[in-house]
Amino acid sequence: MNPDLVANLAFDLDKSASFNIITTRCCYVGGLEAKLKDVTAAKNVDWSMIAGYSNKNFDLMAKFSKLDSCTLSAYHQYSGALALGTVASFDIGAIRAKGTGNAVTDLKLGAKYNIDSVSDCAAQLSKDAVLKLGYSQKLYPSVKATVSASLDLKTNSGSFKDPMGSLGFQLDLGDL
Repeated sequence: MNPDLVANLAFDLDKSASFNIITTRCCYVGGLEAKLKDVTAAKNVDWSMIAGYSNKNFDLMAKFSKLDSCTLSAYHQYSGALALGTVASFDIGAIRAKGTGNAVTDLKLGAKYNIDSVSDCAAQLSKDAVLKLGYSQKLYPSVKATVSASLDLKTNSGSFKDPMGSLGFQLDLGDL
């Protein structure tokens, strides 16, 4: 058994299948993934490859899907309490066309702060100016409550006619 090489093969009841293989060496990560949406017809094959760098406090990954799109992600554990992350997706076709449109299809920035051992708060801002805020609190060892809010900063000018944000509440009962 090699701990630096992991492979998975999965079949679903809806006739789909997926295969991935990930390898790590020192602080470098690489892998391939293939998904077949209909095994019986052998059509709709999606594949992607990843490459990246990972160490104790910093991860940088790139995922190329069919060489049509690229997703870059970076994660940094800034301190014991603060984690920062960003994800950017690019349309490689727009980059090849040299200036025929915006190549950035998605961009998200996020942060998570552990207030103490039982509570934390998180924030995320997307390319479309949607701000998401969340707060989690452990109530008991296996019970956690989360409150989240989402606000579209572009369309919400403060009037009640504009689309308002959303508010959510989740109670996770864990393994009772």
